[in-house]
Amino acid sequence: MIMEAWSLRKDQLHRREEIMERYGSIGASPYKIDIVSFSLETRHGIWMAQASIKPKGHSKKKRTVGEVSFIHYDGAEGRFTRLLPGAGAGSVALH
Repeated sequence: MIMEAWSLRKDQLHRREEIMERYGSIGASPYKIDIVSFSLETRHGIWMAQASIKPKGHSKKKRTVGEVSFIHYDGAEGRFTRLLPGAGAGSVALH
């Protein structure tokens, strides 16, 4: 799954609750950054990544993402996880 979202800059993460209270949402705050979030489920686990979205060159319409590095995310739970055959709670990560 690929999803576009807003996140906070790393230097503002500790102020998340204060920012939410003041602005009502991350998207309404001046500290937001555009990100793309990736989620990949395999029989060997769930892998997640995030990258910032930046303008491509001097274009106002074209955008690109930074380097994407997936990490194994073994803490994911919920109705929409482990949907693949053989992807049970005891599945073993490849790396």
